[in-house]
Amino acid sequence: MRTTEEPTGSRDDVELSVFYGSAHTLVKLRGEIDVATAPGLRERLFGLLRRGSALVILDLSGVPFCDASGLGMLVGSHRHATTLGVTLRLTALRPRVARLVYINGMDRVLSIYPAPLTWHGARDRRPQPRVRACR
Repeated sequence: MRTTEEPTGSRDDVELSVFYGSAHTLVKLRGEIDVATAPGLRERLFGLLRRGSALVILDLSGVPFCDASGLGMLVGSHRHATTLGVTLRLTALRPRVARLVYINGMDRVLSIYPAPLTWHGARDRRPQPRVRACR
């Protein structure tokens, strides 16, 4: 699995760590997704979504806060991925972010793995979700 770390321009940006596998790409986000950070994050995510990537997983374990504009950005990224034929999944939502998603009914729109993924280290294996309820 190849790893890249994208530098961020300021303290207000959301940090991305990208892990490229042969069958999937894992993007770990760190920081708050709000009205100030959502537009820049959206452009960076759109740059990662390209034809040929079968599965892109956004790990939100490092996201303590997300507002409505951040939720809109996640939904827009999901729709953009769908038009490209890419499956976009979210995982490891913190309780505050999960509550925002579920209260607004976006759990019916966004594909969510219920818990953080367990990586087995094999290059060609797909991630296996742990069995644990998210709600």
